[in-house]
Amino acid sequence: MYYELDAERETNGTENEVKIVRIEQLSPFPWDLVDRELRRYPNAEPVWCQEEPMNMGTFFFWKHGV
Repeated sequence: MYYELDAERETNGTENEVKIVRIEQLSPFPWDLVDRELRRYPNAEPVWCQEEPMNMGTFFFWKHGV
């Protein structure tokens, strides 16, 4: 999924406006590291993306923990 997002970002010329942060450790969830990245871009609108369907991935875990 990362490579597809990166290619789309390059195609649209939004490399400087769109940042991609990959989370590879899901348990325990690295809340401190996610918080650190979000603080780097205080005006950003975070968007969750995952390869699995919404009900099979970590979306609900992440959503309810925020």
